Amino acid sequence: MSQNTRAAVLPVAMIAGIIFSSWLAALSPATPYLIFVMLFITFCRISFSDIKFSPMLIWLLAIQIIGGTALYYVLHAFGEVKAQGIMICVFAPNAVSSTVIGAMLGANIATMASFTLLSNFSVAIAAPLLFSFIGIHADAPFWESFTLIISRVAPLLILPIVFSFALKAVSPKAHNWVRKRQVISFYLWVVSLMIVIAIFVEFVKILDCSNYTT
Repeated sequence: MSQNTRAAVLPVAMIAGIIFSSWLAALSPATPYLIFVMLFITFCRISFSDIKFSPMLIWLLAIQIIGGTALYYVLHAFGEVKAQGIMICVFAPNAVSSTVIGAMLGANIATMASFTLLSNFSVAIAAPLLFSFIGIHADAPFWESFTLIISRVAPLLILPIVFSFALKAVSPKAHNWVRKRQVISFYLWVVSLMIVIAIFVEFVKILDCSNYTT
């Protein structure tokens, strides 16, 4: 599929998500499964030895965690909600699906996968500690918060990698078949994009008008 075709499909997917939001939002439970399959297909392009945590990734992680925390304290004077919102934009871990999207754009898949793993597991440790300092879920025990985050993130990150490596060991022919059909990930991402847009639109519909400014 050409870049022009891909570029044309994405706006169509967004518009479809807006127009058919009431129907597509109901498919939100399917999103994790779509991401799982996307990652599985993408990870079939790398091997275990490709996953490395280079100094560059450590610097990116520092910007994410330290930068997000610093922004909160700098912007706290302008409002608690705004400060927390901007902090989360920087502090939030690398999106699980970013490896798939990065691969479509020509990024190094191994580097993307490595940082996604490092980012998500580091935030799972740092988030409960940081949130307790700024008053978000301060009453939640560390291990309870850590377990909650890991239980939602780990299956989406670890299992696709394990399954892709296992498939390569058990059936190299099937693994090679999946590896050559990366375009499937793009179509799955288009469907996921429509669902996410639909969920956002439905959220805006039920939002109290007094919250629009925030």
